[in-house]
Amino acid sequence: CYGESRVVLMPRDPQWAYTYWDIPNEHKEDLRRQGGQQLALRIYDVTDINLDYQSPHSIQEYPCDELAREWYLPIPVSDRDYAVDIGYRCADGRWLVLARSAPVHVPPVFPSDWIEDHFLTVDWEEDLRGKTIMELVPPSRKLGAAVDAAGNPIYEEIFSMAESAEAQRVAGSLFGSMQHVPGSMAPEQAISSFVFPSGVGMWAVPTVSGLNMSGIGMSGVGFSASMPPIRPRKFWLVADAELIVYGATEPDATVTIGGQPVKLNPDGTFRFQMSFQDGLIDYPIMAVAADGEQTRSIHMKFNRQTPSRQTNTKEEAVLEWLS
Repeated sequence: CYGESRVVLMPRDPQWAYTYWDIPNEHKEDLRRQGGQQLALRIYDVTDINLDYQSPHSIQEYPCDELAREWYLPIPVSDRDYAVDIGYRCADGRWLVLARSAPVHVPPVFPSDWIEDHFLTVDWEEDLRGKTIMELVPPSRKLGAAVDAAGNPIYEEIFSMAESAEAQRVAGSLFGSMQHVPGSMAPEQAISSFVFPSGVGMWAVPTVSGLNMSGIGMSGVGFSASMPPIRPRKFWLVADAELIVYGATEPDATVTIGGQPVKLNPDGTFRFQMSFQDGLIDYPIMAVAADGEQTRSIHMKFNRQTPSRQTNTKEEAVLEWLS
């Protein structure tokens, strides 16, 4: 309703999203009195999570103009769910939220690998209004999550980090979106249409490299690839590892990992992935037939070592003078 703070996020394509907002001045002034200094947008990767009680997979922040009412944001990885906050960043690091958008799904940059044919017979005279004959469920939603086993600290430590099968396709998405992964753009390269009062479309806007958005999208060249080196400059690297465990058995069997049950898909398959940190991960996996007469098992151990690490996040990067 009028006078209420709101922000809307809309995917424009697999690499860009458009956001607009309506924030009453009174709300802005109230947050500035609480210490808010820089108006900014924060885009969250909320794939398979709820921001009300879970942390996002990633966060990117883009300062924006106080007079702006809309902004274009680069998407770090396509085929994921995103939400955006508009708010104020404080000098002490606090984040004061003015409004949060509903989550939206950004389409992938690659063709879908989901192939599922169904043939249905529908009576010619049947009234189909308001009816659902068949609902197609994406493969990522068919893969079951582990059954909750509250109170087991080992289970919670292992399974709380498990992600959905959405990550199966992230690698392909990363390949197509690599010119827009975090760090390939400076925050100011998230472009606002506020600076183009004439209403010229994004596809016609020249960039610092002399290419327009269409040229970049077609050639796959990112902003930073065509910009001259700047001294001093910041540099950063974030790298980590994940462990994927998968398998299959009879659909009516019972499968446990470390003594904890795992929900099977209708075809008997199971799959999950988790953060793979330094140390030993011990995975005894057992399948028991529905009648309890037969069992199969495998005992796997994984050990990770990181002999050296010289990394820092984009937020921790500092200016370095290069000769």
